[in-house]
Parts: sequence; C-alpha cells; structure tokens
Amino acid sequence: MSLLGIDVGTTGCKAVVFSGEGAILASAYSEYDVARPQPGQATLDSSEVWAKIKSTIARAVVDTPPGDPIAALSVASMGEAVVPVSKERRILGPSILIVDNRGAEQAARLRGKIDDISCYEITGNPVGNQYGLTKLMWLKESEPKLYDETYRFLNWAGFVSFMLGAEPHADFSLANRMLLFDLERETWSDEMLAIAELDREKLPDCVASGSPIGTVDPKIADELHLPRGVLIAAGAHDQCANSLGSGSLHTGCTVWGPFPLSSRFLPKESRPPR
Repeated sequence: MSLLGIDVGTTGCKAVVFSGEGAILASAYSEYDVARPQPGQATLDSSEVWAKIKSTIARAVVDTPPGDPIAALSVASMGEAVVPVSKERRILGPSILIVDNRGAEQAARLRGKIDDISCYEITGNPVGNQYGLTKLMWLKESEPKLYDETYRFLNWAGFVSFMLGAEPHADFSLANRMLLFDLERETWSDEMLAIAELDREKLPDCVASGSPIGTVDPKIADELHLPRGVLIAAGAHDQCANSLGSGSLHTGCTVWGPFPLSSRFLPKESRPPR
C-alpha cells in the first residue's frame, strides 16, 4: 500500500507518493504563473492550475513502482484563496489570491461592524483583507452573477479533492483562513456570515483533517492512472501541515525554530544549547 500527497502552492504544485513506512517512492512538480489583470490584483487561472495539478499527479503515479498501488490520497494547499465551482464540478472563475487588494473597502466596512477582539474570540483572527471573507464580499458586490451561479466556494485543497470526486468540504485549518470559522463550534460562524451578508449554502461542510470525504471518480482515476477506489482524506492548510514534516505530532509538542528571542519564553531546563 502507498499513499499520495498533493501540495498546491501559490506558484507551483507537487505530488509525492509514499510507502506505508514513509519512504518516498515517486514525485513530480509543476509551476504556474500568477496573473495580474490590474495593478494591485493577483489571481490564478483555476482551469490552468487544475490541468497542471492533474498532469503532476499522473507523472508521480506513473513513476510509482509496480506492486505498491496507491490506496489513499490527501491534499494540502495555500490558504485564503478559493475557487468558484458548479454542482457539476465545472470551474466558474479565477481564484483571487491573498495579496490581491480587492476586498479592502469591504474590510474597512467590516471593522465598523465588529472589532478585532470580538472577531478574534470567534475566529482566532483579527479583521483583515488577507482572509477569504472580504474577497467573497467583494465578489458578491462586484460580480453578482458569478456569486449567484456558484454552488460552492472551495479552498484549493477542497477544490482539488472535489474535482477528484470528493464531497465539497473545508478542513478546519483552511476554514479558519476564511475569517468565517467558529473555533468553538467547529463550523461556519452564523454571526460572521450575518455581519458579512454572505450565504451559508455557498460554503462547504467543515471537517477535521484526515476525515474520509470520498473516493476518486473512476473516470478521473483512469485519466490519472490511479487504481479504482482510492480513498480521499481531508488535508490541511500547508502552513499547519508543516508541523507533520517537522515532527510535531502530539499534544504539547511544538516546533523549535531559529528565533533568537523565543528561548526566553521557555523554562531554563527546556532551552536549547546556544
């Protein structure tokens, strides 16, 4: 049995096949460009990137040694950005990136309705235009036809999983990058949705990372040279997934980074040697 991990970043994607023991069996990587339609704007061509992702997956799968078929896959991705899709799994538009300045006016209005402390108590984040919420507000006001036609707005990990055949979802870590996630209830915040005047039905269900969310569609499986019936598990925000690669796997375990002042917050006996 082997496992397929897919990582979708801002300018590139990779696919890596691991053995059950964690050894790398095959990998592939592709790059794509950020489009800048107007000054201050930054988007990804969702269809182009999806084509690159499929090609990358197929190359990694083909290079996987025979006799060790892929049994399950999961996707990690950048946060904040979403892709509008139809119920029939059609891509409806580009993906607005975190650095895009659209939504700044909406963020300012949002601050007039909820202060940073109240927002933090619900979502764990202060108000800001870096989150998906303000981009959705901008889309609803500036591109109402696209907003109305969209079945779900999916973050990139959820989008790739959905296009592969999974149910529409957002794992908790990526849902948190929308500024709409209620940390205590582990679902979308009714209060934040009401303040932003956004529709709950445009968002996917929230699930914990690792949750089974479907299997790869047979036609997609054949196209990508995958076995039939590959399980799809919910992934994570790429920054949160870093903890796995760094060995922070258990409650109470943190990752030590090269931050000169951080050691003074640790008990003396726990500080690393200089």
